[in-house]
Amino acid sequence: MEFFAHTADGLAEIFTADAASRRGVMQGMDACGVVLADAHGHAERIQALAVADLLAGPHP
Repeated sequence: MEFFAHTADGLAEIFTADAASRRGVMQGMDACGVVLADAHGHAERIQALAVADLLAGPHP
């Protein structure tokens, strides 16, 4: 089990860096991870963003 805690700005920076490296590491973990609790829907939004990034593929 792993736990990650990021601010919205920090997560956006990581997603941007991963996209630039064409690897999508954090997006993959966020898209496929199992959420244990999400009282305010933040994890659901992060997962949706991660899935969208992965489906979009790397930028040319």
